[in-house]
Amino acid sequence: MFGNIAVQVIGYYTIAFICIPLGYGHLRLQSWSRKVALTLLWDWMIFGLPLSIIFFLMLLTSKALHPSALPFLLIGFFLVYPIMPVLLTRLYRHRNIRSTFQNGMIGMDWTDSFSESTLILISLVLMIIVALHVPLFFNGIFPLFSTFAFGLQGYQILDLSILILAFLLWGLVKRKSGPGGGHCYISF
Repeated sequence: MFGNIAVQVIGYYTIAFICIPLGYGHLRLQSWSRKVALTLLWDWMIFGLPLSIIFFLMLLTSKALHPSALPFLLIGFFLVYPIMPVLLTRLYRHRNIRSTFQNGMIGMDWTDSFSESTLILISLVLMIIVALHVPLFFNGIFPLFSTFAFGLQGYQILDLSILILAFLLWGLVKRKSGPGGGHCYISF
């Protein structure tokens, strides 16, 4: 139970950490907020299906649902996962929205030094680093070559994985793909 509550707290802090600055950027029409929103929409498209399935299965196992509620849940799933991020991505890429966010911009912002694909990759690695903290609350469980590592061995492998990903993230940020930097050859 402690692990479940701790994961929920991490989720709340993550939502606040993302949504408060993003909301401020949208109110002030900052160009970085449009780019960050597009990055998060791509994250939603990538992680949305597995997370939606996990949340759906958690809902089925934790609540006694009437069979007539199943069609509404499926309709909600198809509206929330595949349709919503695609429509919002198209909206943010529309030239009127792009020009609206760029009108109030003076000079370059911090997202201009990164390409869109690099921003997506940075955010994905950052989310994986945060997700790797979750098994620490469950006795350090880590899948390891057709078995599981638990306890001290699991904690050590998780720590090493987090450190390696943090080092790769640092290298990716220092690379500064885009204008004046290297190029990331991942296309979205």
